[in-house]
Amino acid sequence: MTVKQFSQFALILVLAAGVRFAGISFDSLWLDESYQTLVGAYGHGAPDFLNPASQPYRFTFSNPAPVSDMLRRFRQVDPLCPPLHAVLLNRWLAFFGDSDFAIRSLSVVVSLLSIVVVFGIGAYLFGFEAGLLAMLVQAFSPFDVHYAQEARMYSLVVLTSAISTGSLLLLLHRSGGVARDAASGAASPVQADGGVSPRAAHPHGRSSMLVLVLSATAYAISAWAMINSHYTGLFVGCFQALLAGGWLVVTRRWALALYLGAAACAVVVLWLPWMPMFLQSAGARKESFYVTRQASLWWPFYALLVRVPVNWEVFLSGPRVGGYAIPVYVTSALSLISAAVASFFAARKRWRRDGGVKSGAAEQSRNGFPVPALLAVWLWAVLPAGILWFLDVLEGRKVVEIARYTIGSAPAVYILSGLGMLALARKWRKGWLLVLLHCMFCCANLYYLHTVHQREPWRDMAVEVERICKPDDLLVVSEFYNIACLDRYLTRPLRQIGASPAMGKDRVSKLLAGHSRFVLLTAQQGEFIKDLIPPEFSITERVDLRHGLHLRVYRK
Repeated sequence: MTVKQFSQFALILVLAAGVRFAGISFDSLWLDESYQTLVGAYGHGAPDFLNPASQPYRFTFSNPAPVSDMLRRFRQVDPLCPPLHAVLLNRWLAFFGDSDFAIRSLSVVVSLLSIVVVFGIGAYLFGFEAGLLAMLVQAFSPFDVHYAQEARMYSLVVLTSAISTGSLLLLLHRSGGVARDAASGAASPVQADGGVSPRAAHPHGRSSMLVLVLSATAYAISAWAMINSHYTGLFVGCFQALLAGGWLVVTRRWALALYLGAAACAVVVLWLPWMPMFLQSAGARKESFYVTRQASLWWPFYALLVRVPVNWEVFLSGPRVGGYAIPVYVTSALSLISAAVASFFAARKRWRRDGGVKSGAAEQSRNGFPVPALLAVWLWAVLPAGILWFLDVLEGRKVVEIARYTIGSAPAVYILSGLGMLALARKWRKGWLLVLLHCMFCCANLYYLHTVHQREPWRDMAVEVERICKPDDLLVVSEFYNIACLDRYLTRPLRQIGASPAMGKDRVSKLLAGHSRFVLLTAQQGEFIKDLIPPEFSITERVDLRHGLHLRVYRK
């Protein structure tokens, strides 16, 4: 890498850090962060919010528990997610504290590391320009920024998916598999006639055994980490297994099976201590999964042909787009369409060349991308979502309609988008305009994300609660877990109790007996409580905030 290239790389990384730290505390911590993430990461568990406390209280967190204690209590709060992110955050809290900025900074650091890895994969397979554009796309992706500013595990899924797949591709390449082409401008085992050089064909001629061992080790550790970041990482793992198995069958380089088998065994061995948690999550998912919806006959076709491609665009444009930022969808679609067209022509040239039709070496070098690497990246984008789609069809859960559950494919989409922009720029002098427009539209989306609250404004609600609630008022919070969101921003203890759908009218009437006034806070499907309130109470004051936060004062 030259000085100029390093300067370009460093500039994009600095810009990526800037857009991720800017406005990181604009939104309050919402339910999944305040309750699932923090209660699980601190490892002390949560009190019984459904029973009234003898004294006013404010639910706050003390110092993080030891990791062993945290893992023992982890399933009390979040039975569906694996614990790796909570373990990392547990140690992060011990060093940096629990301010909103500090808690979310872990995701920022993880996101920046994933940008570096995506650049490395793109540059290694397709050349420096391709890697730089892939890096640029991810740096300004409102989707990536959104989850980089959230205290959840999704940025960790992107990082571990990128490292594990990148390590696998390196392992295959170094053994003469997924080879780069001369078009990348880097050293390549591909000869002018399209064949693999004899030196590259032998696993130990081009690469030392040390590189293979290190690649296999990196793959084993990162694949284990990916599965234990979010269980949708298993779908990326299935793609990786299919890629490696297919490559072994096609090339018959059975010597590499030793490294791949050792890496797979290492993943299983590392996973064994946490396997019971996975089995518990699998059981809980069969009983009740919160994205389960009624599926129709047309859902499989809509999901495969519409929802999955839309998810790819969401990776590039963000989960929420203001009307003035909708053009980012257009630039995202153009970059992916350009990548598909470039891949098609590269494959056609490869087929014509292998079929004996002569194609100029200069044309191939100037316009083409290496077909094996293109195929691997496209499969990375397609197969994990396809496997999840297949399970959707079998179970009728419609999980694939939520982009974050296919997030393990995001690095591939960033690389493909960068390739599409590069292909367009090579064909058309003004093609670089697409890059500029895409970044501008992404910035407009980011401005929207940081000027309009995207999550529940619990900080503002805490101010309203302390303004309205008197020292002897009973505060009923529906549903109960929202107490963790509210109390994070309170400055004084309150007499509060949580509510759940299991409470009947008799229990609510008994709870309110002896009170001539109480305050009700509802959020996150908590409106059910209104039907349980005795008819002698009526609303005398109310405050309504964004994203379904409601505060009401009741009197007899």
